[in-house]
Amino acid sequence: MNLTQTRLKDGSDFKPPTANELVKYSTNLANLKELGLSDNLMEVPMSVLVQAIPKLTILKLQYIFFSDKFKMTKNVLEEVFKAVTKWKCLKNLYIIGDDDESSAGVSPKLFADAVSGLTNVYFGGIGLTAPQVTEILQASLLSKTLKKLTLQFSDIFILREVPDELKKLFLEKEGTKEIRIIIDPNPEPFIKRPK
Repeated sequence: MNLTQTRLKDGSDFKPPTANELVKYSTNLANLKELGLSDNLMEVPMSVLVQAIPKLTILKLQYIFFSDKFKMTKNVLEEVFKAVTKWKCLKNLYIIGDDDESSAGVSPKLFADAVSGLTNVYFGGIGLTAPQVTEILQASLLSKTLKKLTLQFSDIFILREVPDELKKLFLEKEGTKEIRIIIDPNPEPFIKRPK
């Protein structure tokens, strides 16, 4: 920790807060509207993150892990999507993972339910499957709130499994919503790490 920008001196009794303490403190702020979390959240109970969602309008999760494995697990996505669907206050959801297995086993309908009430969505590096992409795209067409959807994945073959009728609908609705599909194995981080 760099103490030059604080009034603390080397050798003081200051102990930096744990991730759990920081997240708990942040999620208890009454005016908290945006929360961006990145990297190691092993100390943070999943319930703390889920409790923050009803207060938020923007949630950014980047390369987070809640276990000893460096991956965003299916359980994290499911809990976040259930909370988003239940509370309906979140408008922007950005999730970047660092593996192609995070979304394995997550119900395509749960993805669709979460996306349909949001305004801006970015999913990258979480290993979306063709059924998940299909449900997300169908929900985005029906959504009255969604304005921008970005799906990033490394395998173009997933798009070949999306029904042609659905792809045609997107061409017909071009201009009403911003839908981007990016084929790139390295999602662009939205939380910049200090150098």
